Order: sequence, then structure tokens, then C-alpha cells
Amino acid sequence: YRDVLAQQPDHTDALYFLGRLHAANGLVPAAIELIEKSLQLAPDQPERANNLGTLYQGLGDFEHAAHWFEAAIGLDEGQFEARFNLATVHQVQGRTAEAEAGYRAVIAARPDFVGAYINLGTLLRLQGRLDEALEIATRGVNVDPGAAKAHNNLGVVQHERFDLMPAFQSFKKATELDPEYADAFNNLGSVFRDENRFDGAIACYRKAIAIDPGHGNAFNNLGSILQRQGNYPEAEACFSKALAINPAFPPALSNMGTIRHRMNRQTEALALFHRALEIDPEFADAHFNISEVLLLSGRNLEDGWREHRWRWRKREFLNQWRDFGVPMWNGEDPVGKTIAVWGEQGIGEEIMYAGMVPDLTAAGADVVLECEPRLVPLFERSFAGVSCQARTLDPPCHDGRLDYHIATGDLGLIYRRRLEDFPDRPAYMRADPARRDRLRARYERGSAPIIGVSWFSSNPEIGWEKSVDLEDWRPLLEVPDLRFVDLQYGDTQAKREAFEAATGIEIFHDDEVDQLADLDAFAAQVAAMDLVVSISNTTVHMAGALGVPCWVLLSEVPLWRWFQDRDDSPWYRSLRLFRQREAGNWAEIVAEAATALGTWSRERK
Repeated sequence: YRDVLAQQPDHTDALYFLGRLHAANGLVPAAIELIEKSLQLAPDQPERANNLGTLYQGLGDFEHAAHWFEAAIGLDEGQFEARFNLATVHQVQGRTAEAEAGYRAVIAARPDFVGAYINLGTLLRLQGRLDEALEIATRGVNVDPGAAKAHNNLGVVQHERFDLMPAFQSFKKATELDPEYADAFNNLGSVFRDENRFDGAIACYRKAIAIDPGHGNAFNNLGSILQRQGNYPEAEACFSKALAINPAFPPALSNMGTIRHRMNRQTEALALFHRALEIDPEFADAHFNISEVLLLSGRNLEDGWREHRWRWRKREFLNQWRDFGVPMWNGEDPVGKTIAVWGEQGIGEEIMYAGMVPDLTAAGADVVLECEPRLVPLFERSFAGVSCQARTLDPPCHDGRLDYHIATGDLGLIYRRRLEDFPDRPAYMRADPARRDRLRARYERGSAPIIGVSWFSSNPEIGWEKSVDLEDWRPLLEVPDLRFVDLQYGDTQAKREAFEAATGIEIFHDDEVDQLADLDAFAAQVAAMDLVVSISNTTVHMAGALGVPCWVLLSEVPLWRWFQDRDDSPWYRSLRLFRQREAGNWAEIVAEAATALGTWSRERK
């Protein structure tokens, strides 16, 4: 080519093909210079204009890229590749309407061009138009069933719609079509993660990393699973690798901060969360994690509650959001207004946050309390003047009589801005008194006090950290002259029988009470106790709301709701908190509670 150009400096083909050769060797600026010169001499070359645009696009110069793609289309309206490339540039520039129109034009001209379906599906998904994205992604798979990227794209849409089984099948198909497709293995791992199948998730993330050692997202995801399992050293190593690959990666920064938080290094945790927000001010996970640190401290509840609202932008909370078709209540004058207050998260959270409902009714609001169906009988008995309705999967409907709505947890920003705002009241829920008395009569054995016990949490993220093996409760359960009753949800038979065989200590189990299926019966059972001793789980919330004396065994860094450095709970006045001094050391805290229980028992005689 140089020989030709030496003799004919304006030889357009030689200029162009030498430019292509430079581009193939990574000499992009030189390639651009040569191809631009060839087009100046022979501008009627749409394919060459398109190729020049792709070179500018590769450099991140989207304005020049768009110019040459538009030039190619101007020369040949049927230049669908240039239309596709121009749409990708518009998408990067945030010109989503133009990008969408471009992809649809390509599909209209070339219905078999699978890349347009993939990119359009992604564009629609990022806009939250999931139904349209699903339709386009499905068409992409049908157009080219052998395209691994099309199956992966469909899986991403299905995953975002929480259609986990279809997403699993799509990602699995993508990996079968392309066994070296790291993104698809990473995405498949995230389906396993969302199903709490952590072994499968770990295997998929490790496979993605084996294929692509520079896959920072897979390192980050692997670390998040290891963190959930309590393997902090390996989790931290994964986050460090993700950040070595991309130092400006907000998810890895936030996850590293969570490790610091769980290790009780709160200043370092906050610094990492704020670094993540410097990069992406809209990163919901970092905002939410800041809220947990602020709320745990108990010193800045107002800012903590404000950051806590970012949970509604987190993936794991999206399917809990309720749309009532009315504005969210933000503290406007509630007198004469009808406000739908809706429960969120788990049973424990619903019970705890319901303690703020009386504040709202006392302020003059007409409250419609939407809750988990199993809580309706208990809440109806407990909250006079409140209309209680069971939550369903269908959109809520209240015949147009609502003025506002609010999630129960968001009441904290209005009614619990300081620790001084928590009311000094013994209880706010009422168990069925007749049922309570019948149960107590069944549990009584002479004059022995009745002690309810619960030792396990099934929370997939931190249940392992909160739970204590029943065998480790032995010092506490050996305190004499007490009647122990099983308040633990789930099937405890094997654990109880093994413990009784080893120790001779009976923990009475009532087969007539299913703590998971009948929460009203569970409330009556808890109310029949003289004292409850439990780890942090639903049993504690039930006891506290009912005003039943309850001792709580807490890990070194408990859930934020228990705050720090105190042995009582502003949420529940009947609670006494026993705190680990060293992470994982349950023996010391159980021994402390056992000594206190012995003293308590002697003082009752």
C-alpha cells in the first residue's frame, strides 16, 4: 500500500486499506487519518464511513462516531449496520428515544439481525419497561436460537422480573451454547444466589472467574456470598480483587464497607460507603448501608431514617413496594386523612414497625393497616379504630377513599427521629386472653416459672451469625426449678430429643401451636410465659410487643434495631439485652444469662 501511495498519494483504496491494516494493529489514530483522507477524496462510500465511525466509537469519541454513521446512512438509507451503530452511540449518550427508534428501524429493515433485539431489550429494561423488554428479548431468541447472547439477554430481563426459573433456564442455555461465556455463568450464579442456593452460586461465580480472571463483577458477587456465610477473609480478598480490576466500582466498595461494618469498624465502613457514592451518587446499596451504620449508632436517627428510604431502590426490596395510587405520606397534617400503612419485610419487622401505628392514629389519622395475613387477628385486637386488611399479591384497592400511603418502616423518619421520641409504654399488642390462659394451664408444672426459649434464625444472610446451637444453651437450661417451653419456629424435634438425651433436660414442645402458621396462637403462647430467652428473631419482637419479659442474646454487631452499648431496647420496654464482647463467643454471653436467670429464679421464690 505504501508503494502504491508513493506513486499515487490520492489512491483512495490504498489509503483505506492501509488504514484498516493500521486499525487491525492497534494504530487507531493513524488509521482514522488515512480513512478520513480516503473519504475526502471519494465521499460516496457508505461502508467506509461506517467503518470510520466504529473507530471513533472505539476511542470514546461519540460525536465524531455519530457524524460518520449519519454520513453512511445519508449515502445509503439501507445501511442497517450504520443505523445500528448510530443507535448504540445514542444509547451511550443518553439519547434513549433516538436509540430506541434506531434499533426498531434496524429490526424493521432486517428482522433477522439479532444484535438489534439484544440492545433494544437492554435499553427497555434499563428504562424499567420490563414487559416490552421481555417481548423484544424473546423475539431475539426466536430469531436466532443459537445466539448465546440472545439467551443471556432474555435471562437478564426475566431475572429483573423475578422470574427466577425462566431466568435460570435462559442463562443455562447460554452457557450450553457458549461454555466460555463468563457473563452468563456470572448471571446464572446470581439466580442461585436469589434462591439462597449458595453452593451453586459460588460454583458459577468461580467458573466465570476461571474463564475471565478480569471479571470484577464475578469477584464482587462471589465475595458477597462468602460474606453471607461469615467467611470475611475470603470475601474481603474477592472485593479487593474486584477493586484492583476497577478501583471505581461502587458495588465492591460498598460490599467492602459492609465487611468493615460487620467487623465493627464503623468509621472505615462509612468512608467506603461514601467513596462509592462519590462515584455514583444514586447507588442505593451504599445509601442503605450508611443508614444501617447511622441507625445502629443511635446518635443520628433522622439521617439514618432518611438514608433508609433508599431501600426502595434496592433489588431485594423492589417486589415489596406497594402502589396505592395516592401520594406517599411525608408528615403532612394527618387530621381527617385516610392513610394506608403497609407492612414490609418479615414478620419481626412488621411487628416492630407496627408500634408506630398508635402515633399516627393519635395524631388524628384514619389508618388502614395492610399486613401479612397471619397478623390480621392480632393487629385487629391490638389497634382499636384501625382497619386491618390482609396483604395480597393483587394491587391494593381501597375504593378511592385514601389520601396517602406509607410503609411502616418509613414512619420512623416522622415519629422516631431521636431516642427520646420512643414512647415509654409497656406493650402495644394484645394476645387472646382466653387462649393465653388455656396454654399457661397446660404448661404449668407446680410453681416452676415458665421460660420460653428460642435459639435459631433462618435469615439467609445473617441467621448463622445470630443463631446459637441448642447444645451451647446447656448452662442456661441447667438452672433448676424452671419449666422450659419451646418457642422456636420450625421443626425442632431432632434437636430437642438429642439435647434431652444428652442432658436429661426437657424442653416442652406444644404440638398444638404452629409458630409459623398461626401467629395469633403464637402470641398467646408467648404471653403465657413468665420470661422469654431468645436470640434475635421473631420471638423477641412478639414478646416485646406483648410486654412479656424477654432476654435477648445478641452478636457483637447486631441488627441496627438493637442499637449499641445499651442493655435495654427503646422499641420494647420489657427487653433486656445481653451482648457479645467478642465476635462468635457465645459461651461467655450464655454463662452471663445463666447467672442472671439463676438470680431471677431465686428472687421469685
